[in-house]
Amino acid sequence: MKATRVSKGIFPRPSPVQTLVKESQLTKTQVGRISKAERDERMDLTMMLTPVKTWMGGFTQPRPLRVSNWFSGGRYLSLGKRFEQPSEAAYEPHTVFLLESRYDIKFGLGRTECKDHIVGLCRSADFEAVLKRFNSPRTPYDALESMDNARWPWEPQKKIYSLSARSRRSLADDLSKQSENKEPILSPVTDNYLAKPSRERPERPEDKLRQTAAVAHRVREDNLQGLSSEMRRPDGKIPFELEHPDGSVYHPSGFKVPTSAADFAKYPVPPPEGVDPRTPVPSNPDAAIHHEQWKAVQEKQGHLMPRLTENLVTGDIHAHTKPRDEKIPTEVSGIMDHGKEQPPQHPSGFIPPTPAMARGETEALTHTVVSEDLSKDEIQALEDYRNEVREKRVKYFQHIENEPFWRPLIALNVSTRPIGTTLSRLSRGLSRGLPYHAIVESDGRKSLASFGNRMRCLRLDRMQELTVELAKVLAGARGGPIGIRFDMNQLGRGIDGENLAEPVPWEKRTIGVAVGNWYARADEIKESYHMAQADVQQYDATPDKDPFLIYDIDECGAPAPAEMRDSLPWLSGELSEIDPEIQPVVDELNDLFHMLDKEEDKELSVLIPRMMPKRDEEDVVVFGPVSRLRPSDKAPPGHMLLRGSMARNHIKERIEQLHEIHREPLARAQALRLRAVTYP
Repeated sequence: MKATRVSKGIFPRPSPVQTLVKESQLTKTQVGRISKAERDERMDLTMMLTPVKTWMGGFTQPRPLRVSNWFSGGRYLSLGKRFEQPSEAAYEPHTVFLLESRYDIKFGLGRTECKDHIVGLCRSADFEAVLKRFNSPRTPYDALESMDNARWPWEPQKKIYSLSARSRRSLADDLSKQSENKEPILSPVTDNYLAKPSRERPERPEDKLRQTAAVAHRVREDNLQGLSSEMRRPDGKIPFELEHPDGSVYHPSGFKVPTSAADFAKYPVPPPEGVDPRTPVPSNPDAAIHHEQWKAVQEKQGHLMPRLTENLVTGDIHAHTKPRDEKIPTEVSGIMDHGKEQPPQHPSGFIPPTPAMARGETEALTHTVVSEDLSKDEIQALEDYRNEVREKRVKYFQHIENEPFWRPLIALNVSTRPIGTTLSRLSRGLSRGLPYHAIVESDGRKSLASFGNRMRCLRLDRMQELTVELAKVLAGARGGPIGIRFDMNQLGRGIDGENLAEPVPWEKRTIGVAVGNWYARADEIKESYHMAQADVQQYDATPDKDPFLIYDIDECGAPAPAEMRDSLPWLSGELSEIDPEIQPVVDELNDLFHMLDKEEDKELSVLIPRMMPKRDEEDVVVFGPVSRLRPSDKAPPGHMLLRGSMARNHIKERIEQLHEIHREPLARAQALRLRAVTYP
């Protein structure tokens, strides 16, 4: 063994250790490569539909396309990156929908009540089933929270008070008189701007009489005529210190404040056995306090202040804190979730950040912890609230069986999932990412009559703008889309010149526009899309075919009339599902992970065959199936029972062995579904 000589001796050079990667981690890496191929396609489409960022001086900088990394001489090829084909489920027709609530939502203090909107994405064949899920107990959490806070017909409705005609006329007359009496004042800086008139109204005698009468009426209503009140003036505060004519300062307790008059820091600290040259402090507190101040103390506080001062000097007072049972603990620790100890949590629901959370891990609980230190009244109030919410949900779920709460306002059908995710992401805000309510002025956000309608129109206009721009790009504007695929076996439009000479087929670039016929202005929306088709057809190589297929849908998402269902191409065809041969492996993995997530680690017991592990054709060790038993059960003949840590280790080995044998189909099965898509 070679050795390296250093200043303190000879140490052996460590041999390189080969890092072993788990089979489950290799599967996860392959799933990431499959998802990245689809994500790069979506990012390029998003870049084409987003305005270029303008820098200072009006300059713009072209942004590189993600697909350019796979060009000849690209970055990924030079680094030796491995390309994985995207999932086959990414090239099925998908639908981007905009849902609107039937009733107004109580959003909380400071936010105007109005109808809520949800932007979602689903497979086109599952659109009606997804809408049925939104109007059922299986609805997503965001939709369920809005349903809990809705103004249902059987609940008290919000009252809107309006001024009478007489009040409006009197207010208008007052404002006109004020504007006539006040003359504009020119600003000293420029003559183009006029100073704003003051909003303060001059006092009038009738105003004081009206206020006096209102106060008298309030007193009569509250039965306060027989009560008398007076204002109590507290005694003056005792001065903290008193300065004597010689410049020394004393407190009422007898403490002499170090000042220049008391020769502060003039004498050093005396040695342990030496004589202290400093002036001794008198033992009598009265000698250190001015007689006028001490007299004032005795007059105001009686005998309390002298005793307190004397006890402070002699040291007879002892202070301590008394703990109270009603105090809420600062943090609650020891929370166990699926056998894992969670970080400390506050009773309010706040979770202190941990290093694991900073790395992006989400192992901490996200709900409010009910502490055992709560009083019986607080626990009962919490239980009553939960029962009230439970009863309310039962009532309105029965109500929406025949009358859907979430209704489709518009639905856009596209040919692939990357196109759908692009529209779904960009439809949640304006072109620069600004939320819709941010462009509404402050006074407009407070209007109950117009704010909800303005939010609806802003969303519809934004989705129409994106749809028309996407149709232009698919038709060939600005060279057409780069890197787009319509089949999992394609490299991407533009990679090695693939599909650059041919336009995008009409079946792949047509966009279905479904408008809810329940909306009062549905005809205007359809007419605006019909008028926008002329702008798209100027880039189209086949102008005889319309880029949009416009039709009506009802409150449940079904095409209206029903005969039109056969003419919609995205409603026909098979959907991608998990391979039936790999489905038992996926189920077994789910069961194994469920065993490891149990909290009773010490009581975990599994049953395995007693026979030796087999080897398959590729010389891979194959373990037998694992089943869980109760701790009191006994192993049948031909089987062996493992408990505790041995059982957990065997389960982990079984998981790694399944990933090693079925890595490719497992990775394809995990990448089949996307988190951004809603499934029935």
